[in-house]
Amino acid sequence: MGAAVQSSCFFSSLFMCPEHLKLLFLMWLSVATAVLGVAAARADTCPATFKVLPGVGIMDEPTTIGHVAVASTAGCCAACVSTPTCVAWTFHPAATGNGTCYLTAHPVHPHGGGSNCTSGTSAQLPPPPSPPSPVPLPVVPTPKPPLGYQPNIILFLTDDQDEILGSRVAMPKSNALLGKQGATASNWFIFTPVCCPSRAEYLTGRMFHRLRVNGVNGTYPGQNPPHITFGANGGGCMANGCMCVNDTLVNSDSFPMYLKAAGYTVGMFGKHLNDCPSSMPSGFDRWFANGGGDYTGAGCKFFDNESPSGSISCAEVQAQSGYGAGYETSVIGNKSVEWIGSVGRGPKPFMAYIGVHAPHLPATPAPWYANAFTNASLALHYKTPNYNALGVDHHWVVAQQAPLDEAQESEIDGLFRDRWRTLLSHDDLIEAVIGEVQRLGLMDKTFFFATSDHGYNLGQLRLAGNKLHPYDNCLKIPMQIRGPGIVPGSTFNHVGQNLDLAPTFLDMAGIKGAGDMDGQSLLGPLLNPSGPAIRNYTYHEYNSLGNYTVNKGLIDDPTSHTWRAVRFAHAEPFGHALFYGEFTSLDNWNYDFEKNPGAYTFFEVFNLDADPWQLHNIYASIPPAVQQALHDLVETNFNCRRSTCLQPIALPPALL
Repeated sequence: MGAAVQSSCFFSSLFMCPEHLKLLFLMWLSVATAVLGVAAARADTCPATFKVLPGVGIMDEPTTIGHVAVASTAGCCAACVSTPTCVAWTFHPAATGNGTCYLTAHPVHPHGGGSNCTSGTSAQLPPPPSPPSPVPLPVVPTPKPPLGYQPNIILFLTDDQDEILGSRVAMPKSNALLGKQGATASNWFIFTPVCCPSRAEYLTGRMFHRLRVNGVNGTYPGQNPPHITFGANGGGCMANGCMCVNDTLVNSDSFPMYLKAAGYTVGMFGKHLNDCPSSMPSGFDRWFANGGGDYTGAGCKFFDNESPSGSISCAEVQAQSGYGAGYETSVIGNKSVEWIGSVGRGPKPFMAYIGVHAPHLPATPAPWYANAFTNASLALHYKTPNYNALGVDHHWVVAQQAPLDEAQESEIDGLFRDRWRTLLSHDDLIEAVIGEVQRLGLMDKTFFFATSDHGYNLGQLRLAGNKLHPYDNCLKIPMQIRGPGIVPGSTFNHVGQNLDLAPTFLDMAGIKGAGDMDGQSLLGPLLNPSGPAIRNYTYHEYNSLGNYTVNKGLIDDPTSHTWRAVRFAHAEPFGHALFYGEFTSLDNWNYDFEKNPGAYTFFEVFNLDADPWQLHNIYASIPPAVQQALHDLVETNFNCRRSTCLQPIALPPALL
């Protein structure tokens, strides 16, 4: 995710403070904003009465007085000093321009397993909360693995790695070890193209609408819309739960719990959820995890169940073992290899979940790769036919984009190179992990999956960066699979998405159908790719994070950019591949147009054979009966659960 929306310092929702605090803050804001620039300019450092805490947040939304836009930690501290009821602050910088300063009268214990925010407090911080009691493992049937044994499973998960812009070109070792020795998927997609929802879906196999926060006074997932601040930076799902995910629903019912119950040893290395638990959730045996962290420096750290303090920094890992030269991807890789080398000799099968931060902003390469691709001509990869092209007939946040200027294009080129540089370290990680499995003699009993949490935009449809959109740049992701029964050098043409991995893993373990999951096992098509397709489309959802600007371009807004969509990858049943999307405002996140008749409504349809770059919206030209059938399909999936999900589209007989 982009730097403008990257942090574990945010809270469940904004402005859930007592009414008298809200009024007091608003009264103060009318005066303070006029002098804040002067106050910030004079505050080179925070007063000695404030203890400054880099890399953590110290507040929750019920105690938040409010937030203001400031340029620096000094400005945030000055805002707190100028507010009579404020005793603590958290500052989250933006990629460009002002960051956001959150003020509170009641700080909580520091939280955040590595982020780029900074906090300060003049009050005594409360002690850390007691860790939650472990959730009991589920009861599973006696495993009956279809392969005759329970294979080891290794998942490599990157952060923001694209498929459309050619990122796999930067990973020759992975291409040789996974692509040439396994299968490369041609139609693999993400359900929700943003970090925390995507990762929640990976862990649970459930759709986003079943994992959402309850909203205002809601009692079941997604009942009511979240708190929204219109017209301000942020204020949407970024300020509600983990990007509107209720992480309790994830950590209490995830695929690692079922695998462990079925006899697996499970290890987590690297990025878990953005709101990463400090203590090891049920289902794991090894916990070396963070919420993304920083590539280097003080923010490069992990929660570690083997550390006496419960956490460890990359610098400490380097000092203790020499691992990784303090670089996050290398530390994750070495810790993963160390664990696999240990459990691989044991009697149990293992599952390793390895999630790196690369190539996420700020895309800081390892020092030894800092100059890679410097002289390479890479523009041919990101200057796609829809680069800097206006989607004039698209929904509002896309249709209003201005042409990219010279500074934006320079930023895109530099970031593209840095993204590839960070992937070189992930390439090394994959080589090292596979090498360890080979050394243990376990290749014939191990499956490898290498994929991403979503794709990325770099100038497509004039979107200056980030993800969040329903177009192929964001939805289509790399996937390479190697394991026993997978044909070397093959292409996997069946449609699949992140929802399908959890049920596939359980199928491999011999407990197919266990768990409350909406995805479908793809083990059958993987082992018999010439067999019938399980389905011919993927379904997708996204709820706006709020107003967010990346590289000087608005890439999200709460009024037009909450959406649900379906994507048909093959010719059936329309004679061509097709995309259909519905767009509305975040306060109508349940698409209840009877209750909200004035809500923003927009539709997009693309013929993906004739228009693969999704430049020409043909919604108005398709028959009303097809429009209705597509609407009914997304409505059905939006309200589905388990076996009722991902059913075939019901087209009128005359159209078949």
